[in-house]
Amino acid sequence: MAASRHPWSSALVTGASSGIGQAFVELLVAAGVPTVAVARRADRLAGLAEGRPLVEPLVADLHDEAGRARVAARLADVERPIALLVNNAGFGATGSFASVPAAAQLEQIDLNCSALVSLTHAALAAPGPGDGRRWILNVSSVAGFVPSPRAAVYAATKAFVTSFSEALAEEVRSDAVRVCALCPGLTRSEFHARAAGYSERAGLGSDAPGWAWMTAEAVAEAGLRGVEAGRVVVVPGAVNRLLTGGAALLPRGARRRLAARVRRR
Repeated sequence: MAASRHPWSSALVTGASSGIGQAFVELLVAAGVPTVAVARRADRLAGLAEGRPLVEPLVADLHDEAGRARVAARLADVERPIALLVNNAGFGATGSFASVPAAAQLEQIDLNCSALVSLTHAALAAPGPGDGRRWILNVSSVAGFVPSPRAAVYAATKAFVTSFSEALAEEVRSDAVRVCALCPGLTRSEFHARAAGYSERAGLGSDAPGWAWMTAEAVAEAGLRGVEAGRVVVVPGAVNRLLTGGAALLPRGARRRLAARVRRR
């Protein structure tokens, strides 16, 4: 992304210590955007900020109220307003619903939905930059387009994120605020390894061909371009757009059964 094109005077990215979140930070900083990088792993944030004076590390665990309050306070800082909020932090658990501990199921709802709503609300309540323009980019998933057996809670949380983002985008359309849901598919990051930790199988994507995967940088780039252009839903990659478009044509029952077969592989 060329530095001359971006409209953001500042940004805040959650889940910034690896994967898509780290890619967001690196792209924004390369474009000259001062960026607050939020994550719970202080060592990872220190490494990300090293040699990058535009990175402001903020250690916060979004699973707890104190961590969310810390990030909300940074969003509300009148002296250092945030133009772009990227809600990237998220967690998934793969496995049959009964086999995944209830705590992990609730953790997905808490981080993927509650934390995202909390920080989005804080961003909209904050004063923002002088021109009043603000952008919110919520990282969802193609999983949110289809009910997904063996990832039932994760897919449901991402359906929530996409629906919430679409509704909010329309609600604030006249308020100089742009809201976008980014819905990636298989992305090379630590996410899939962690998600498969609750399953006796390697998890979705373990045997997927190379062409089905995207890099974290490509996904982040698509998200930034999409929210900048005012798009409400962004599905990056031709393969992912084909899959989501095809799924939309199937009856709901067929979608469920197809998703179940894919996740049993």
